[in-house]
Amino acid sequence: FFFMQEDAPHTAFRVEPHHCNAHNTLHGGVLMAFADYSLCLGANGGTSESVVTISCNNEFIAPGYVGELITAKGHVLRRGGSLVFMRCEVFAEERLLLASSAVIKRLRKVQVNPN
Repeated sequence: FFFMQEDAPHTAFRVEPHHCNAHNTLHGGVLMAFADYSLCLGANGGTSESVVTISCNNEFIAPGYVGELITAKGHVLRRGGSLVFMRCEVFAEERLLLASSAVIKRLRKVQVNPN
């Protein structure tokens, strides 16, 4: 789930058992993938523009649990012609789980030479 509020993506999903690790907490890889999804939505403004993550840094702050609604809000720090610098925070209710930042590359459409 996502919606855009100006250039800020708001994303969400509910934790299910298959999202969890052996400790019955939300797997860190799922959190990072969700953050990456949120960061890329912010980089492309919620449009169909193709983007790729160049670098992504994550700080794990607290665990998430089955049944919790996980939300994220992204912030564009700087948008250039080819690079977008993003930041997002991931929450369960009002509990901060993850802080993430990334550099996202905007992909230009390539002209294919038919010859």
